[in-house]
Amino acid sequence: MYAVAGNCKKEHFAATHANQLTGHGDWLPQKKPRPSEVLFMLHLRKLFTNMKPVVVIEYCPKCGWLLRAAYMAQELLTTFTDDLKSVVLQPSEVSGDFHISINTKKIFDRKDFGGFPEIKELKQMVRDIVNPGKSLGHSDTKSHIKP
Repeated sequence: MYAVAGNCKKEHFAATHANQLTGHGDWLPQKKPRPSEVLFMLHLRKLFTNMKPVVVIEYCPKCGWLLRAAYMAQELLTTFTDDLKSVVLQPSEVSGDFHISINTKKIFDRKDFGGFPEIKELKQMVRDIVNPGKSLGHSDTKSHIKP
C-alpha cells in the first residue's frame, strides 16, 4: 500500500486510496495496512470496478438527427433503468456520423449498418452487453442483427 506524502489520517484515507486506484498522486511506501484499512480498500475497489455503464449516442446535428437520438436515449433509459448510469447525447463533428457506444466500445455505426437500427434491435445490442440475462419481453424476438 502507498499513501500521499505526509501523515495519512483516517479522514484522508478514502481520498488517498481513490487516488491510488486512478493512478493520481505522489506516492511513498507505507507500512503494512491494518485489517480495517484493507477491508475499506476492497470496498473502494468494488465501487470503482462495479460502476454502471454509460451509453453515448453521437449524432450529426446538421442532418437533423437530434430527435432520433433523443428518442433512442429515452427508450434505453426506460428499458434499462437500473442497468445504466446515463445516456449521453453528443453532437458529432463529422457530418453524417451516427454511432452508439457503451463505455467507449462502439456497438453501432450507421454507415457500417447501412441505416438506423429498429428500437428493439438497439435494445438487444445494449442488453447483450449491459445485462445479458435481462428479458426484453416483446422486443426479444428474432431480428436481422448480424452476430
